[in-house]
Amino acid sequence: MNLVELIKSYMPDDLTEKAAQAMGETPDRTRGAINAAVPAMLAGFSSVASTPDGAQRLYNTMDAQDENVISRFTRPGGPGLDQSMISKASGMLSSLMGGGLSSGLTSALSKFTGFGGGSITTLLAMIGPLVLGVLKKQSSSMGLDAGGLSKLFSSQKQNIVGAMPSGLAGALSGVPGLSSLSEGVRSAAGAVGNVGRQAAAQTQYAARSAAPAGSSALKWVIPAVVLVALGALLLSMFNRPSATPINPPVRNPQPSATLPPPQTDAVQQLTSSVNNVFDGVKQSLSTVSDATTAEAAAPQIQQATSRLDDLITRYKALPEGQRGTITNLIQSEKTSLQPVIDRLKSIPGVTEKIGPQLDGLTDKLNAFSR
Repeated sequence: MNLVELIKSYMPDDLTEKAAQAMGETPDRTRGAINAAVPAMLAGFSSVASTPDGAQRLYNTMDAQDENVISRFTRPGGPGLDQSMISKASGMLSSLMGGGLSSGLTSALSKFTGFGGGSITTLLAMIGPLVLGVLKKQSSSMGLDAGGLSKLFSSQKQNIVGAMPSGLAGALSGVPGLSSLSEGVRSAAGAVGNVGRQAAAQTQYAARSAAPAGSSALKWVIPAVVLVALGALLLSMFNRPSATPINPPVRNPQPSATLPPPQTDAVQQLTSSVNNVFDGVKQSLSTVSDATTAEAAAPQIQQATSRLDDLITRYKALPEGQRGTITNLIQSEKTSLQPVIDRLKSIPGVTEKIGPQLDGLTDKLNAFSR
């Protein structure tokens, strides 16, 4: 059994689209983020389950999941998660993994995918209940207690690391509790290498045995050649990049001929503030589905938009040569937000409720490039 593939088999086809809407991202980038988030979350759970107390905590959290969580995700139109449920799931995951592991996991995924921290938190909260629901179902069918759950994760470590997009294991290895991931990568590479070496040894043995055997040599040589090909194929599959690589937006493009000027404290602080504002904007827009929810979200959208006035002032106070990082960040976020804004304006009644706020948001963003 491969736990990662088992969990993915329960994910509905429209999960990517729903998560993309919730985060204000494109489906393609969101699909890549989900492919990174599932094994990353399982790596976090594996770390928790590595101690008796942690395994019991994971077991209790898993056992407390709603019996209908899987059907809620897999039924037509699912998952049915509103903002309050996402907030509850986020708090549950933070309590389960602890502040250091939870925040470290979120930060590493944010840097790897290029998504804001708020978007990653939303994504993990969306898929977390499903992951725990599948674990509960599998543990029940296998008759596992907390100790058995710990052994299950120990046996799945190679599958978890093997499912990670290229480079993710290294990014996560700096997170407290996940340093062993880099060892898992080396172990998996060694296992694949052994397949190739064993196949080569079989070939040499077959060749020596076949020499005096005349026409019967083909009975040994052909299988040996197949083994060599298999070993080479496995080795190439392990070393090649993931089939669904993450393509984060390039927020700090660098000229090939010269290095960009180093970021000052002011640029770094402004970059963090801009990311926080956009996380808030995306979070507010993700709650809008009709005129009623648009009216409820209007104050939050207005508040987030108002914060851009201060950011514009700070941006224009920067020396001309230091504005490039912020300019490119704003342009990337504008490109990401525009399809969301266009979609919301097409919903009956929404423009009447938050049209001015959406137009004001667009004007503020354009001010960064003037």
